[in-house]
Amino acid sequence: MIIEKAILVQTQYLENYGAHSENGKHADGNSYWKFKGGEEYLVYGCGERAANAMALVAAIAIRNDLYSKEYPIGYEVVDANYEPEEEWRAQYIKSIHVDKPETWKKGDYDYDSSMAATCAMFSA
Repeated sequence: MIIEKAILVQTQYLENYGAHSENGKHADGNSYWKFKGGEEYLVYGCGERAANAMALVAAIAIRNDLYSKEYPIGYEVVDANYEPEEEWRAQYIKSIHVDKPETWKKGDYDYDSSMAATCAMFSA
């Protein structure tokens, strides 16, 4: 019996509180970054190739500006029918299917077909 695998990728989110009331620039002494949690993405279709899953999540989730940053920080290879031990976490895990670009979403922003071209290597 073959057990399908998925990759659970975690991201870290940071917020620059210095950008709320000042210009937020480190050079001006106005940056004040805080860790603010992150997201979890369950990536299907990469088998156990964690680097492919991390790269796809990076393409979707990386944010890097003066106000906030988000980036992948870790992963775990899990069974495709993965359920977190804490039930409340299940509703927050975002599912991404390598062969279904319509699942490559971050929040309310949907990535268009140009994203499919960028990530075509993941479905090969």
